[in-house]
Amino acid sequence: MASWIAWISPELRGRIFHYLLSSRRTRNYYHRISEPGYKRLYQTVLPYASPDISHLSANDVITALATVLFAQAFHKAGRIDGATDFMTNIMLDIRPRVKRLSRANYVGNALLIKEATNPLDILLQESAALQALATVACSIRRAVNGVDERYCNQLGYMFNKARCSYVDMILQITKTKNTFVCTNHTRFKYYEMDFGNGVPALVRPSFLVFENDFVIMPAHPDVGGFELAFTTVPEVAKHIDDSKYWQFC
Repeated sequence: MASWIAWISPELRGRIFHYLLSSRRTRNYYHRISEPGYKRLYQTVLPYASPDISHLSANDVITALATVLFAQAFHKAGRIDGATDFMTNIMLDIRPRVKRLSRANYVGNALLIKEATNPLDILLQESAALQALATVACSIRRAVNGVDERYCNQLGYMFNKARCSYVDMILQITKTKNTFVCTNHTRFKYYEMDFGNGVPALVRPSFLVFENDFVIMPAHPDVGGFELAFTTVPEVAKHIDDSKYWQFC
């Protein structure tokens, strides 16, 4: 399947993906974490971090929150299918990691996916919520730290050697139920863009690609904090909305 999708024209591939995506039952959902709420979450989780981790970023902590939210919601909705691990697929930009690309102002396909896997028994522990968040945040920091210039070059070599490998990776994500995709847009200056009508009052994605997709976005500067956009099926979204983990924010 991956070889065939890689072989067909981009136009046909786009039409197939558009059809498949438009036939899903998923919907977009949104949450906001205020600046004080995020600081409270960060300061609460930090004491439980592993000693080998010297720093946790906002991305680490919020992605950890998303991981636990999705894992517990999947479990309650009966969508785990007997799995023992839960995978977070982190979208990373290769440009700051490969020197020649940052110097050349490279604007091509600049994303790669790095996975962080955590045991479900840790994610589902209701009585050790903060430890679970810290464990996941540390695993995400280790995964991100492992993506350096050498890793990017080796991955690029593999994709050029076997072009279907990139498609195969995407297909694995779409058909595996105990996983979701997370990306961080907070570095983008959405609220500094003015195309003649002033800066936008609110920026949110209208469409997300993967069935279980999660995007961290900056909130408007007048409000502060983060906009969290995610797409999933209603029976999973219900448990995310009702999660007790929001109390830490």
